[in-house]
Amino acid sequence: MTVTLTGSPRGERKMARKRTDDKPNDPKPTPTDSKPSEGKQINFRASLSLADRLERTASRLGLDVSNFVRMVLMENLPDYESRADEIEAKQRKGGDS
Repeated sequence: MTVTLTGSPRGERKMARKRTDDKPNDPKPTPTDSKPSEGKQINFRASLSLADRLERTASRLGLDVSNFVRMVLMENLPDYESRADEIEAKQRKGGDS
């Protein structure tokens, strides 16, 4: 299975303004999907067992796989960024000796 993520890098939904003829000065926001140009598309291959787990869990949460993977990444990426910061700090400290 190949998973493709597109849209906003934060998975946010943008609000579009819709003008009505009867109230041109009172636009009402309506939710729309993010434009693909606002993010970067990422493709990766997943083993069949991982793909099945992703599909099953996404379905149970009422999400499609792309949005589920985006959610998992957004919730867990800060932990990995912290780990990378710690590794870099140790490497700098070790190089200064």
